[in-house]
Amino acid sequence: PIQWICLVVLSTGVAIVVLAEQQQQQVEEEEAMVAVVAVTENEQPNSKNHQSSLFVGLVCIIICCLTSASASVYFEMVLKDVTTEVSIWMRNIQLAFFSIVIAVCQGIAQGGGGGSSSQRYLHGFNAWVWVLVALNAGGGLLIAGVMKYADNVLKGLAVAVSVVLSTCFSIVMFHTKLTEQFVFGAVLILSSVYV
Repeated sequence: PIQWICLVVLSTGVAIVVLAEQQQQQVEEEEAMVAVVAVTENEQPNSKNHQSSLFVGLVCIIICCLTSASASVYFEMVLKDVTTEVSIWMRNIQLAFFSIVIAVCQGIAQGGGGGSSSQRYLHGFNAWVWVLVALNAGGGLLIAGVMKYADNVLKGLAVAVSVVLSTCFSIVMFHTKLTEQFVFGAVLILSSVYV
């Protein structure tokens, strides 16, 4: 029962933080639009198009959340299956097989498999891209470990804390403005994680 309350508080906090960031971006975009309109011609942005895209965006986010939650629950079930003694490494290989097949097919379809393209398959991959690949692979292994030895709720809490921490780093490193709405959402997130 207390986990459900924490999940609701956590979801509310994340929504407040994300909406605060989106509102700040919207204000910046509207200021840029006004400057462009003042220079070129006198037009008002179409608010009906903005509302329809907001609705489509919300529907897509809800679908994404539902599919992500379903995949996480299934992933946890597969990792914690007690009928078979399969290591995390083997489970990762099993679960990554389909993404590897899709990536290879996409590479072949884009001309990476044959000699028809003038660019090699990993064109544009430099040292920093490989660092990101290694970080993502390590993150995937960490998530598998968390799911094996903890649960899906703990993974969700860790992701929420990472949102707050990355925003705090953004404030320090990129001088992002801190709003009251973000502070309130961050307090909700951290309090739900603490409980």
